[in-house]
Amino acid sequence: MSEYHINVFWSAEDDAWLESARAHGDPIRPPRYRPAIYAAG
Repeated sequence: MSEYHINVFWSAEDDAWLESARAHGDPIRPPRYRPAIYAAG
């Protein structure tokens, strides 16, 4: 299986998606940091 990452940039102006996800019971994963460049193990 291939691994890849997606960078999501968030700002206070973008809060609408979070509200929608909560209203629909969609999961919201906790934020985590992973550097853009890393060595795959």
